[in-house]
Amino acid sequence: MQDKTKHQRALDLIAANRMPEAVKLLDLALAEKETSELWNDWATVKIVGDEVAEARRGYERAVELNPENARAQFNLALILVAQGELRRGLALLRTFSARLGKDEQAAVASLLEQHKEHVDSAGGGEKTPAEKTTGRRVLLVHEALPHFDRSGADMRLMQVLRRLRAQGHEVTYIARHAGERGQYEPVLKELGIAVFAGDAERLRALGMDIETQWKLEDVLRAGRFDAAIFFHWFWSGISVTEQYLDDVRRFSPSTRLIVLTDDRHGIREWRASQLSGLLCDGERALDFLEREFECYRAADLVLAISHDDRQGMLELAPELQIELLPMTAETNARAPGPDSRRDFVFLANYDNLANRDAIAWLCEEIWPRIRKRLPEANLHLVGNNIPADLTSTEGVRVLGYVADLEEALKGFRVFLSPIRFGTGIKTKNLMALSQGIPLVTTTIGAEGMALTDGENVLIADSTGPFCNKAVDLYKGSDLWLRLSGSGRRHIETEFSVQRQDARISEIMKKAEGIVPQPFDPEHRFSFNLVEEFHPQALTAQPPDSRYVLRALAYLELAERLLEMEKPSEARRQLRHIFSYVRGQVPRTPFFARVFSMLERCYRELGESESSARCGQEARLCLPELNPALRREATKSKSVRAAGSAPAISVIVPTFNRREKLERCLRALTLQSLPAQDFEVIVADDGSADDTRSFLQSLRTPFRLHCLRQNNQGAGAARRMGVERARGEYLLLINDDTIAHIDLLREHLFKHRTGGEKNLAVLGTFEYESGARERALMWFLSTDPFMFPQLRMQAGTTYSAPHFVTCNLSIARDAVLKCGSFDSSFRLGEDSELGLRLAKAGTNIVYHPAARAWHDHLDMTMADMIGRARAYGSVYLQLLRKHPHLEVPTLFGTLRSGLTVADIEQFRTILAARRSEVEESVKALEQYDSIDFRKYFDMPAKQGSAADMIAVLFSRAVPQVYWFYLVETFCSLWSGQSAPTPATELSSAGARR
Repeated sequence: MQDKTKHQRALDLIAANRMPEAVKLLDLALAEKETSELWNDWATVKIVGDEVAEARRGYERAVELNPENARAQFNLALILVAQGELRRGLALLRTFSARLGKDEQAAVASLLEQHKEHVDSAGGGEKTPAEKTTGRRVLLVHEALPHFDRSGADMRLMQVLRRLRAQGHEVTYIARHAGERGQYEPVLKELGIAVFAGDAERLRALGMDIETQWKLEDVLRAGRFDAAIFFHWFWSGISVTEQYLDDVRRFSPSTRLIVLTDDRHGIREWRASQLSGLLCDGERALDFLEREFECYRAADLVLAISHDDRQGMLELAPELQIELLPMTAETNARAPGPDSRRDFVFLANYDNLANRDAIAWLCEEIWPRIRKRLPEANLHLVGNNIPADLTSTEGVRVLGYVADLEEALKGFRVFLSPIRFGTGIKTKNLMALSQGIPLVTTTIGAEGMALTDGENVLIADSTGPFCNKAVDLYKGSDLWLRLSGSGRRHIETEFSVQRQDARISEIMKKAEGIVPQPFDPEHRFSFNLVEEFHPQALTAQPPDSRYVLRALAYLELAERLLEMEKPSEARRQLRHIFSYVRGQVPRTPFFARVFSMLERCYRELGESESSARCGQEARLCLPELNPALRREATKSKSVRAAGSAPAISVIVPTFNRREKLERCLRALTLQSLPAQDFEVIVADDGSADDTRSFLQSLRTPFRLHCLRQNNQGAGAARRMGVERARGEYLLLINDDTIAHIDLLREHLFKHRTGGEKNLAVLGTFEYESGARERALMWFLSTDPFMFPQLRMQAGTTYSAPHFVTCNLSIARDAVLKCGSFDSSFRLGEDSELGLRLAKAGTNIVYHPAARAWHDHLDMTMADMIGRARAYGSVYLQLLRKHPHLEVPTLFGTLRSGLTVADIEQFRTILAARRSEVEESVKALEQYDSIDFRKYFDMPAKQGSAADMIAVLFSRAVPQVYWFYLVETFCSLWSGQSAPTPATELSSAGARR
């Protein structure tokens, strides 16, 4: 039988009421290793001895180590209530009572009843006298819920949150994203922090549509916050400061606004650009530098996490009010010595680009040299998302994510941290030193921690010296012991909880004396201006297209500013584009325009060197085609001179839909295919809205030809477009087709690598995400009833019924040889041409990489019935031109040789089914005005209520559609015969 641990023996002594002996054993156990349970039991002994202050300290530490310790939270809550801190104490009791025993739950209920006037689930109500003197209402706004077990920055943030609560402040936390809510929100709530996660209004700018039950305005007005802290970074492109600061000033004018910055963002990016040498990285650095100081100046107070960061910011903006908010680290005085340790370790969150750069340098250059001198040693990598392509080096072991870092690190001998860019405090280095592991890092890695080479750390900035110091430290026990001890003592001095507590108290006191800046209704952060200039950057569908539209809007706004002779402001807008680009920019016409305009901005600002570099970059962004396409193109004509025929002509018929046409053309301006390789032909079928004036004023990077005719229908409009086209291929789309950025490139690629001469390429045609709002649109987006692509296989060839001109390309010569579109067909012109092309030997291949979306989310059942009736006329026309054509329907097969008796039989069937169909129409129409999204969250016997309703639509919609189509066909039928070309048209070809 194993001996009992000190903790177990202490519990036995407590049971025997031998408290002095128990506390001595608990002290010894805590000296070896702190745990939440040890601190809870230690504090309980102190309570018995009436040492309430000590007991509170113990329970606070237990909760800090493990916020899930309900027993410690309950004990702490009782002390808080007894000391008059009712607000926090009662909140903890409400949160944890369900996890306690029946007797304790009864005690909690009694306490809550006694103090029910102070129980306020929303965190409002009057403060108790004790809280009026100390506690403040603090709002903290962050990108996400704090992933404190995976991110050093979030670990620091949790320290601040815990200390704010320990000092009696009420805290409300807003997370712009709600990711991994189930894992991280409970930790905040157990600290008594009110949480609002997933900001639907502001996530729209990040290309996400979600639903939430709260609004920022309501949170602010109910919260009456004394201070709001914005955790500032640019990882999502737009910082929370830029999205929230003005609205907080507007709805809560008495709140002091504080920006907590974890980095000097511009300096960090500039250091990265010096390593990469990429022009886009340098422009992003300058963008971040301007924007972060724009945010700092708009705030009332700025918080930096290190002296170096604070000093660096004051050098650029001496007028700023900047306070230091240090982080904390708990040292491990009982950390093992060198004899029981081996190997090297690097710990990091590899989502951070600075850490990815560090691991690349470490694995590619540093580690092979160390391994050569220490062949018995291994390098262990700990953390999230370790790049697999960099870890195949000999002697590298991947541990990945670990929950208990202290336990994981205790066996390693040397910590390597080759950080080459970044600012602030590197939490990994802090963790290493606090655990007694000697550290080899760089000058930048040591920045912010007041470390000294040779005294408490080893520092080297190039491969050779870094390797030498790592090997010397690994082999030298005396050096190891000296650095391990001095490093740990340095952390104890500089990063203690007491020091952070004192700074938080000073910061809150200073904030209380600040008069907040007034709300300025005219103020706009530079990054947000495009949202007024181009509102579709917030509303476009699908949501992930908003990044592209936003980039285009920055470009267009910059063009306007240049026309107004404001090159500096134009440059700012252009730089914003690089927030969304990492690494080398795509070599596309869009970025050629961006760099050409930057060239002009720099030239007009007198910065000739930067102007020349931007001009060179612009020329590099104009390759003719991607490598695979270029190889095929060199077999014929790969380089198109100005004025030469384009590779592909895009034909867009339109009629009275100017807004949809504008979206369609905007998407085409962003194509990755060079603008000189395609043309766009808009065939206006006599629009009576402002389509004509819009087209006359439109400027595009590609050749745009605007044709117009009196209203004659889609067949005549497409025929007119074909006659004007000069491309080798035609891309046939509608005015509600929204092209993916690679749409044209993919169509050309498939034609030139497909191996077949007579080939039509059909791409995807998906409904946008807004289809979930209406049951009919959801059905059409998930069922091939309207568009056959949903059941087609990539690379498979299909016949005439799949000739669907929503996203289809074909050789122009093939269309001309078949006589082009028949202008007598106002509708169904593509089906008719598809029949003739199929007879000529054309196959249709499905290529889903050629993506497009359908901007048509407003169809109702009345529209569906109207469409069915229109196609009843179309099929009659098709059968008369192609008499051997057969069209299967739910009510029988339509064909050319129908007799009067056949039509009468159709009418008899229709009459028998009319009542059933009309009832189905009523059942379906009720969903036209209902928001369908709510049904996705309603459970049913199988799946959700949405699934059950979709089954109803899958049965009823085809029946309704074919009923009215056949009814119209019969009413128009005259019994006339028609010519005899033979083919077959399935039902899929008519449903568009």
